[in-house]
Amino acid sequence: MDKTYKCDYEKTPDYCYTDGDALINKMNIHDAKKLHLAEEKLIAIRLYQLIENPIKENFDL
Repeated sequence: MDKTYKCDYEKTPDYCYTDGDALINKMNIHDAKKLHLAEEKLIAIRLYQLIENPIKENFDL
């Protein structure tokens, strides 16, 4: 399975950069592979933060 998000379905300026097939993102990364690596690192950092400082709320619905 391909782990990158590409604009194969709808390659429009609303969703994708015109110079590649990376989705528009807040980090302004135009290369799909670099975007995927950056997302992996950000998720790892966030998971570490949640493990070290869990949210202290009652989420029992």
